Amino acid sequence: MEKEIIKEYLKCMLTEAQLKEQAEKMADNLSQIAQYEADLKSIKRQIEADIAKCQSELTSAHEKYRSGFQMANIDCEVRKNFQTNTVTVIRLDTGEMIRERALTAEERQLMLELNQKEENPAVEETDAPSAA
Repeated sequence: MEKEIIKEYLKCMLTEAQLKEQAEKMADNLSQIAQYEADLKSIKRQIEADIAKCQSELTSAHEKYRSGFQMANIDCEVRKNFQTNTVTVIRLDTGEMIRERALTAEERQLMLELNQKEENPAVEETDAPSAA
């Protein structure tokens, strides 16, 4: 009789220790999957936020490019001219006149009061009788 040893792919029953090992693997893998899914959601939210930021910057840049200007807070000087009764606003970066308007009644009155004080300085006297 001739004998030969071969390999066959057959069902093998697992021992209790092997079953326990497979249960631990399943639990570990389920936990790992849950962690990966949570990480994926977090990363997806972050990437979506990054995309939204890029889209916002793109829109802003497009609008500036299309219009040829951008709005900014620029230092300006307010010049009150009491001879012409006007108030002029001048850009300090370019020297350009932004607007001009008439002095208000309050502004003119304030200037009159200042001029009167300069021309007639008030001398404060005490109520004490003067020494003769």
